[in-house]
Amino acid sequence: MASQKPQKNLAPKLNSSANSEQLLQFVLEKLDDIKSKEIVVLDVRKQTSLVDYMVIATGTSTQHVKSIAQNLLVEAKKNHFDILGHEGLVLGEWALVDLNDVLVHVMISQARAYYELEKLWSVDATAVLNVAPIANIVHRRSSNSPDSIDPTDSLDSQAD
Repeated sequence: MASQKPQKNLAPKLNSSANSEQLLQFVLEKLDDIKSKEIVVLDVRKQTSLVDYMVIATGTSTQHVKSIAQNLLVEAKKNHFDILGHEGLVLGEWALVDLNDVLVHVMISQARAYYELEKLWSVDATAVLNVAPIANIVHRRSSNSPDSIDPTDSLDSQAD
């Protein structure tokens, strides 16, 4: 008698009919369940086609960050959501969980303050103003003023 293969999980995949808003709601509930702090949702559909929402949350310690991310992974798997990847579970300063339409960043407060992902992914007046100094440097380099920098100067002097 041939041995039978174990049956696969026949539960319907929730994400086959779930849209990104439902997945986002699921993520927010799970982050709240394990006491994540300072949860911010960024709608990044206009900035990238890779993901619809980016969620940023803070953990109170590296162990808390790891617990938040691990809990989210377990619950997503239990509910048959696709998990494309995860990073940062070893150190716990910054954990990333990629659930396809929702990308979740869980960070300790020091990492969050340092990387400022909200500022990076938000289009606002502050972000636009931060580009101005770079534009001025480029403009200065292209002008004929005595303090302009010509990046080819060093190449010409090396060739001689």
